[in-house]
Amino acid sequence: MNALERAKASPSTHPQPGTLPPNADSFEADRDRIRASVSQWPHGTGATLRFLNESSGERLSLIFVDEAAPKFESDNSAYAIYAKARVGGGKVVGHLVLYLKALRPGTYQGDDHTKSAVMGILMGDPIWNAENPETAWSVNSESWCEVELRGTPEGALEGNFRARLVDNKGTGFINVESGFLFIKR
Repeated sequence: MNALERAKASPSTHPQPGTLPPNADSFEADRDRIRASVSQWPHGTGATLRFLNESSGERLSLIFVDEAAPKFESDNSAYAIYAKARVGGGKVVGHLVLYLKALRPGTYQGDDHTKSAVMGILMGDPIWNAENPETAWSVNSESWCEVELRGTPEGALEGNFRARLVDNKGTGFINVESGFLFIKR
């Protein structure tokens, strides 16, 4: 069972597999909501991720938000985005961490050797922990991510991404079939 399956199976955070509502894959609508909302913010990032459960074919979309502008972290030599997914009442159900070498249009890739983009996801835990055995990273063996950014007429950045992230234990993975992000610097 991969990390997404475990998160979905937890009754405290997600519906049981096989019982997802018909709108669980709200990727297209989420992308439009993010574009409309985040473009009005002074700064911050909105992202929607479409997760694919390969064994069942189920898709689940979640919105992740970071209300701060991406910040350059000299330790990582990259701009950092720390976004959270929340459900009713503000309960955190997931974390998305994205490091980008630059905040300009282009294609950024990451795997265990290439690090112009580094992506990490932790589902179901209210506190971000990069070392959690369930945290899945693009830098782990057999993982990868790809982010393509474009400029917008308003001077923001938007883009698409996809990833296959193996957890820190090396026994599970998260498949991000497609993603969209809007960054207001």
